[in-house]
Amino acid sequence: MKSSFYILRTEAIQTLRQTKTLMLLFFITFLYESILSPMSALCEETQLSVQTFEPFILICNGSANMILIPLVYIFLISGFPCCSGGYFQMIRTGRKRWLLGEIMFVIFSAFVMLLLIFAGSAAFTAKDQEPSNVWSPFMTVMRENFPLLYADNHLLFLDTATVAHGTPLSVFLYTFLTMWIYLVITGLLILLGTVIGKRIPTVTAAAALSVTGGAVVRFGGASWLFPIIHTQFGMHYDSLLSTVYFPLWGSLIYLLLLAAVLAALCRHFLDRTVIGGAL
Repeated sequence: MKSSFYILRTEAIQTLRQTKTLMLLFFITFLYESILSPMSALCEETQLSVQTFEPFILICNGSANMILIPLVYIFLISGFPCCSGGYFQMIRTGRKRWLLGEIMFVIFSAFVMLLLIFAGSAAFTAKDQEPSNVWSPFMTVMRENFPLLYADNHLLFLDTATVAHGTPLSVFLYTFLTMWIYLVITGLLILLGTVIGKRIPTVTAAAALSVTGGAVVRFGGASWLFPIIHTQFGMHYDSLLSTVYFPLWGSLIYLLLLAAVLAALCRHFLDRTVIGGAL
């Protein structure tokens, strides 16, 4: 296990050394300019507050951001795995421990990225927050009390299905967990491509999977074959009605199974890889 943690540390250090990590800072700045700052300004104008988790939930449920988050992640780890061009590390640690370390890095890096996005969303709206586990006045009474402002800023509000069928904490936990698993799936797909010697096609496939799934949501579809759709809490319900299109637990199982299958495929092909061959 110690050698696997060494692989994790090596990948993390190599990733942080690359200037491409600035992309995450640029992305958070973009989120501030497009969502967080307008939300804060609207709170100040109306004297309404937001709940701590609402900005992050809004970011992850936007049709554009749900595509951008995995694309930014793909860009950040585009050099992963860093030791794919050499074999000393793999020979020294063993294939199983090497693979475990790489998978641990995927899990860790995906978590850190989402944690930083959440921290940024919470920090930039801190002065407008009111801690509670109920939806804020910003999300519940804006449409009724300030219809013109609501109409002009409709992208700053969560959909009715999300507000009607969950609490801020439950929706936050579901959104964070499913998006985390989805990013892990993306990283495992890139790792699989490296193991089988088809890195470029799998990176392209990972990006296309996110873009296509996001486009389906954007244009009103809901094909549950696309993993990214399962990260959208509100898509599971029919607005205010009790109709459930797809159970939340089913989405969690589906995403976890995809991650497990990709990890198993990595192990399967790595065991059959000749050192100096595909990797």
